Amino acid sequence: METKNMGKKIVILYYSKSGNTKMLAKRIMDIFREFIPENVSIELYDAIQMNFHSIMDASAFIIGTPEFFGYMSGYIKLFFDELYEMRSKLEGRPAFGFVSHGGGGKVGKKLAELCRSLKFNFIEPIIAIKENKVTSKIEAQIQKNCLTLLKVL
Repeated sequence: METKNMGKKIVILYYSKSGNTKMLAKRIMDIFREFIPENVSIELYDAIQMNFHSIMDASAFIIGTPEFFGYMSGYIKLFFDELYEMRSKLEGRPAFGFVSHGGGGKVGKKLAELCRSLKFNFIEPIIAIKENKVTSKIEAQIQKNCLTLLKVL
């Protein structure tokens, strides 16, 4: 877990098997740090080590998963399963998602649906990269999503 400052908290939650999703999570964090206000902190959580109670005070979520045979990681799905009963407490919190894939990239739609099931204020589009290719176009979209998240925070 990494932290910056105190105040409102943004949680980046990810699972990564090959390292591509972790790399993208760290890149999103680096981009966010370029313009994050002083009163906002950003924390990076590996879903394997996540404590659900430690993230309930998050003001916003950024959720990432690799795609495995058209499905998201079980660890990320567990996040949604565990927090479903608490969805009324999460209502309106901004969120966006990111996916790394080997060629499919279709799990992003399901990730968006699950975010909406927790009543998040979901920001489109899903950030999707093939393997570990973060292009300047992807970086521009990350920045746009981050700025949108801050506006609705």
